Formats: sequence, C-alpha cells, structure tokens
Amino acid sequence: MPIWHGAFVLVLAFAAASVFRGQALVGGTLLAPGGDSQAPPKIAVMSACLLPKYGGRYQEASLRNKLAWCGRWGATCLLHTARHSTGTTHHARWEKFVRINEVLNTRPDIEWLFWLDCDAVFTNLTIDWRQQLGKSLNRDAVMIAGETKPDPYGLNTGVFLMPNTNATRQFVANVLGRADGIDQRKTSWKDQQALLDMKEEGYPLYSRIKRVPNRLMNSMYGKDKEFPAENCWQHGDWVAHQVDCWTASCVEHIVRLAEEGRLSLAREGNTTEKER
Repeated sequence: MPIWHGAFVLVLAFAAASVFRGQALVGGTLLAPGGDSQAPPKIAVMSACLLPKYGGRYQEASLRNKLAWCGRWGATCLLHTARHSTGTTHHARWEKFVRINEVLNTRPDIEWLFWLDCDAVFTNLTIDWRQQLGKSLNRDAVMIAGETKPDPYGLNTGVFLMPNTNATRQFVANVLGRADGIDQRKTSWKDQQALLDMKEEGYPLYSRIKRVPNRLMNSMYGKDKEFPAENCWQHGDWVAHQVDCWTASCVEHIVRLAEEGRLSLAREGNTTEKER
C-alpha cells in the first residue's frame, strides 16, 4: 500500500458513490496530500469502523472528521472500514491492536499512534495535541489513556495514545498473544479483558500505562448518569467518545458534533475539506 509522508491514508469500504473532494482514490486507498511532505509525520490517527451499528452516515461523518484533524495538524490518518487480512480468525474487537501492531513494526517514522474508536470524534479541531497533552507525552509509558474514574469493565480502550517504542511493541504483542484464550472464554470484553488479566498477573509493562483526566483526551458522551461531570463531554472539549448510548438522539448528536467540527475548519480555510 502506498503511503506518503505528510499524507492521509484511508482504507475504504464506502460505496463508489462516496466522493471526497480534493483526494484521489487509488486501488481502494484514499490518498490526500497534506502537511509538510518533506518531514516525517510525528503522529498517526488510527481508527476502524467495522461493527454493523456504525451505519453509512455515522461511519462517513466519523472518518471525515478524523481526516479533517489530520489535515489541520499535518498528521497521518490510518482509517479502516474492513478487517485486516491476518486478523480475521479473532473477534472484531481485536482489530485495533492488530492494526496498531502492524504500524508499530512497519512505520518507524511515526512517533505517536493515537487510536480513536469509530464512536469517538474530534469536537475541537483547533486544539494543538502537543500543547493539550503537554507533560503527559511521556515516551516511557506504553499507553496514555484518558480515564479519571476506573471503568468497571477495565481500562477504557476507545481512545488512547501510544509511543512507538520497543516497550510498546512488547506490550501490544502481549495483548494480542492473549486473543485466542480470551475468545475461548466467551467474554464480551476482549482487549479490556486482556488488560485486566495483565493487571491481575502483575505483568511488568502494565504499570507503565499512564492515566490522564478524561476531558484531556477522552470525554465521555452518553454516560452522564454514571460518571461525574468532570469526566463527561462539554462544549470546547477536544474529543467526544460516545459510550453506552445508542438511542437515535445520541447517534444524531455525535454525528452532528463530528460534522460541525470538520466544517468549522473548512469555513476557516484551515483544510481542503469543503461542504458538499
């Protein structure tokens, strides 16, 4: 697959009717130039929209939103709507770590990997990620996760950042090495269960997971009744993550937030993405 420095890469399964202005569709891969073509990307935004609950409009809004952020900050977007060919024997919930593992081992030019689930979108695209995370950008960590209050189902893995280091590669390989055993246990939690097991076993690298306040990078939308206000999305936050709320109103709101964030940049002339 051709990948350009300072480019966005989107692996598509959209209908042929989907048109992305100013971008070239080559062999099922969307290439859109952006950022400094002479400098290697510092950060890659990664996501996958695979589950049936992500309908066409939801999926398109989510992926366009992430492309717009990459365009604003000269990042690389690695966005997928189909499963990885080597990960099809496992449950779809392992897809993020299959994709991350590949990038960690093939893209030394990428220093940071920022994973957002399909149901997480940028709601303030003007925020500089380096200033937002500041001292939290610790490359000794294997994962930086936005979680103020522990999730009862384990560490929330819908939004997190990883440095591209040897320790992170070992950590991700250990997570994936647990996939077969966890799938056989028939638990609905997959990667989260792997992290719970690592914690219980005292796996050394687990202690290098760094937690930061939710609203720094993973503001919860849809969990207002469960989490205190300081954990939940508020206007102006960087990222909204839709959690446990799949009513029509929740879905419509997250789609609207994704579209409004993207189009606000277009109106300011900060991206090539325009209203269709």
